[in-house]
Amino acid sequence: MLQSMTSAWFMGASFSGAPDSPYFSVTFALYLLGFLAFVLYGAVKKDGVAKTAITLLALGGVVHTVAIGGRWNAAGHIPFTNMYEYANIMAWMSVFSFL
Repeated sequence: MLQSMTSAWFMGASFSGAPDSPYFSVTFALYLLGFLAFVLYGAVKKDGVAKTAITLLALGGVVHTVAIGGRWNAAGHIPFTNMYEYANIMAWMSVFSFL
């Protein structure tokens, strides 16, 4: 019981068996690794670290695009109908604006 509550809290509302769930898990992991690489770049100022960070962010953006497409397909409408979907699209647009 406790583990299911913990995993539900960690994964968020979308991760309740929705078809886009695995893609959002990968997206989160890539964005997190990209963030950590950017933090490392701030400390060491090496071009290779910056390229790795941007690559991880771009890969996360690609997987995020697939996840949004999967959600759109499953829902049958553009994913703007609730706050979760709106925030998801805004995060996606933020990543691609940065890139």
